Amino acid sequence: MKIYNSPEEIPIPETLTGRVAIKLHMGDKENRTFLKPGEVRPIFNKLKGMGCEPFLFDTTTLYKRERYTPEGYLEVAKLHGFGEFPVVIARDDRVKWVESGGLKIPLPEQLLEANSLLVLSHATGHIITKFAGAIKNMAMGCVTKEGKALIHGFARPTYYREKCLLCGTCVKACNMNLIRLERDRISINMKDCPGCGACARACPNGALEITEESIRESFNAFGAAARAVVSQFPPERVFFITVLKRITELCDCAKDGGKLISPDLGFIAGKNPLELDLEAARLIREKNPKALDWERWEWFVEASKKYF
Repeated sequence: MKIYNSPEEIPIPETLTGRVAIKLHMGDKENRTFLKPGEVRPIFNKLKGMGCEPFLFDTTTLYKRERYTPEGYLEVAKLHGFGEFPVVIARDDRVKWVESGGLKIPLPEQLLEANSLLVLSHATGHIITKFAGAIKNMAMGCVTKEGKALIHGFARPTYYREKCLLCGTCVKACNMNLIRLERDRISINMKDCPGCGACARACPNGALEITEESIRESFNAFGAAARAVVSQFPPERVFFITVLKRITELCDCAKDGGKLISPDLGFIAGKNPLELDLEAARLIREKNPKALDWERWEWFVEASKKYF
């Protein structure tokens, strides 16, 4: 697979026509390693030159920070330099339910009003899937809050009160501040829990547990959701670009993406999201074999192969 040094070099298929949704993550308010407007502009302009009507697209978050509402996300997009682009942040009140992998996936109609889809992904590590690329970008970024909750719901922890030492270790381990230590137990905000497993790994007495089976079920839901998205467009009207720059150990939802795990590698592009994800991971592993939990990510790949 060819590596491009700049977005200007990437050949965009002429089969992308009409209104083109450029699906990208415009970064958490405090994140500094998200995709930059200067990396998006050449792709946007190339589509314009082809006679398309491109717009930037994303959905709101499950967790309650700035990007929880369309209005809040639009403010973050402007703050990050995307105010010069037409931006659509989908609302959750207009939904099409699509069956995929035995699940019903809620897709925002504002995405489906586009004629074509260009998935522009920033390759990073990820707290759940361990590596995040095109499939994660679609699965988590092209569904409503209800869809996000469905995917995360499979891998939320089970709490065993009788084993709990009330030590507070899990409270400190939760990066999203969803766990509280009460008088005789802990309480977890399961509604917003992403199922990352940090609390279970930190617990010294096994009072919190996320099983391998539940993680694999969540990964299957990621694949099913991504397949639901592409199924709504003719195959020739879907294209994928992955940016291998500023590759951090956490994704762009994090306030701090953490340390860089690879040097900048360029851009890759193609028609199959799993092929792009595999190539991106291979390139990162080549530079840093211990960058991420690759065994966990192989579970994600195994699930994704059922759909791509």
